[in-house]
Amino acid sequence: MSELSCIGPSQTKAIWLASGEKAAKLSVPAPVPVASKSATVNFDTRNQVVAMGKKGFGAAEIAKTCGLQEGDVEVLLGMSRLQK
Repeated sequence: MSELSCIGPSQTKAIWLASGEKAAKLSVPAPVPVASKSATVNFDTRNQVVAMGKKGFGAAEIAKTCGLQEGDVEVLLGMSRLQK
């Protein structure tokens, strides 16, 4: 016979509740939203990115100068190339 069969219903409920509390403590917290500057790219910033790209600056350097993410700069440069 197993060891658990010798405990009563009230003890089983107490163990079950305690395990639920421990599981709740192990839950992963919700991710914290990160503010993105990509939604605030205005025409002046876009024009600066395109102008720096035409002058031969790399995406990483443009991103650092304009305060954008490198991926956003690459998207803007790609859109600029498509409009030619």
